This record gives sequence, structure tokens and C-alpha cells, in this order.
Amino acid sequence: MKKSIAVLVLSISGVLYAQEPSVVVDSARVETLRLNSINYLLKSDVVNDSLNEVDKTALYPSTISQLAQRLKIIALHDHQITPYIDIESKKDTVQVKGQYIDNKLNKGVVIEPNGDKDLAVVYYDNAIPQYRYIQDCDYHFYTFISSELDKNDEVRNKFYDLEEGELLPFKQEYVDGTWQAWDKGLQKEEITLEGITIPATLYYTKDDKKERMMWKLTDNKGLLHYVLVQREGSMIVVYEQSFSQQGNKGIEPYLNVASLINVGFDKKRVKARTENKESISDIYFENYGKLDWKKPNQYIFDYIRKSDKKMIRSRVILDKSITANDIFFDFIVALANNPELFRRDVGLKDFDYSQLIKANIIHLVGDKKPLYLLEK
Repeated sequence: MKKSIAVLVLSISGVLYAQEPSVVVDSARVETLRLNSINYLLKSDVVNDSLNEVDKTALYPSTISQLAQRLKIIALHDHQITPYIDIESKKDTVQVKGQYIDNKLNKGVVIEPNGDKDLAVVYYDNAIPQYRYIQDCDYHFYTFISSELDKNDEVRNKFYDLEEGELLPFKQEYVDGTWQAWDKGLQKEEITLEGITIPATLYYTKDDKKERMMWKLTDNKGLLHYVLVQREGSMIVVYEQSFSQQGNKGIEPYLNVASLINVGFDKKRVKARTENKESISDIYFENYGKLDWKKPNQYIFDYIRKSDKKMIRSRVILDKSITANDIFFDFIVALANNPELFRRDVGLKDFDYSQLIKANIIHLVGDKKPLYLLEK
């Protein structure tokens, strides 16, 4: 005999973090389930009494956009999980379904906690979690910029489907009892930058054609910044964006983009796109010019060539559209003024970036011999 149980919602408020599997109760009993500060409706249908098999549907209020939008993007792109997510049949709720045997989830989807501020959408099969979707701001930015650089339309399309301010859910595999990290293929380290109170996190990768580093740093105003730098051949590209939080949504200002082109030793060119406009800036390496020459929007760095002790001046002339003394500016100037950045025997990881913010300079380190010394 088929029996149905309805758990009634008495009130809806707050933010959802988790769903715990619930024991099937007598059909005459009315029960309210509360998860942190939210109540939700749970429907249970007994499919097979002897096997203790129950289909459960958890109905969450669609007003919780953090959950509703995530389930929408997951259902849109993951066809394996689609049958267990329903975002359309009822206007005011989103539904998550699962098959339970002996009160344990055998196959389907459940919402589980992921720390204090996030939730996980977990897919089970044969009573074992297979993978889950969580949110990670580092993954979101790195994946977004990488898909643009690699022209990966499959990944790009996922970002086009996101609502403004939403993060792309990270599909996290469950392997040998452990959830796999998104950055397992990257080198990760903490870097102290002079002039910044909180240490920066640096992610790094390199292959035969290109090297890529992503900086995650918080400025002294508390604003989170991401900077992705890629070097490939005679070109360096820089993407910079800041993030702030407004409720459950991340606020993303304009994405600043620059390409630094090595025209030859004597000249580099910066093409940039900011909220202000698109611009072209030039960097000259010259052995002439007055030492006290100061011009608006020009930045002077004097180097001594070690081979003959002659001075080489790096004159960075930036378009006014690049706002001075912000994070994007700091990276552009520091990368632009160094005369050794495009040497064939060095890479991005061969430089010390500790003075990038404070003085807009980088230095060769390790076993790489500098050919130029910056005059103090």
C-alpha cells in the first residue's frame, strides 16, 4: 500500500545551508522541519514497504535566490542530475528529489552544509556521494578568465547563463572518501606584498606554450582583488577585477584587461580596456633624457646595465584612462618597467613581487642572473 507524508512549512525566512535526511513517519503525523533559520516542506512517498523504499521531495522556497539560481544552472548543464531537480512545476518552490532505502539516500540529490556560509548540492548513486556543487570565488574567476584566454566555448556558455552576481558552481568529485580541490593542478603559495596588510594567495601553472599566475589579494580598504597574468611568447596579458559582497551576491565591477606587447628591447606597448575607455600606452627604454624630467602620467625607472655600467631609463607613459595607484595600475607599471621580463631564459615565476604594490617594481631572483640593476 502506498502512503504519503506531507511536512508543512509554517514560516519561510533566512538562508538555507543544509538538508538532513528525514525518517519516514506515520501518515497521520504533521511535522515541521527547520534548517538553521528556515522551514521547508518535505514530501515522502513509500514505494515499497518490504524494502523500506521511500521517494522524498524537499521543496524549498524559490525566494532563496542563492539556492534557486544554483539549482537552475546545475540542471541546465548537468543532464545526469536534471531528473532530481525541478525548478518549474511550482511557482513558489524549487524541488530536490531522492530515493531512500532504509532511511539512507540511495540515488538522487540532497542539500548539505559546506561550512558556515555555503551549501552543497550533492549527487548520490548506490548510496555513495559521486560529486557535489559548491561555490568558490577563486575557482569562478580563474575558470572565467581561462575560458576566455583558451576560447573554450563550452565553459564560456555556462557563464553566459549565470545571473548577475552569481558564482559558477564548482563540480567537486568525491574520490577515495575525499572531495577533490579545484586547484589540484596548480601551485599555490602565500606571498607577502609590501604595502598590503593581508598576504596574497598566488596560483601558478606552466606548460610548453604559456605560464599563468592568478593573484588573490585584499587591499587596505578591505576590497578583494583578483589579477590573472599570462605570458605567452612576446605577449603578457593582465586581467584584474575586484569583488565585494551584497547579501548573497557578489558585486563585480568592470573587468580591466591589458595586453603588454614586446615590440623590441627599446619599446613595449600596452593596450588596455577599462571602464573609462580603450587606450594605448607606451614604454620606452632609452639612454638619454634629463634625470629630473617629470611629466604627467609618466613614470621613470633608471637601471644600470651590468655589462658596461651604462644607464638605461625605463619611461612608462600610461594613458590617463588607467587610474593611478590602484591594483591594475600597480601590476601594469611593475611589469612594464622591467627590461628583463621578456628574456627567453626567464619566466614570470623567476621574479620577486614583494615590492610590486609599494614601489611598482619586480626583481629577478634565484639562479637567474640580472643583466640590469635598478638605481635606488
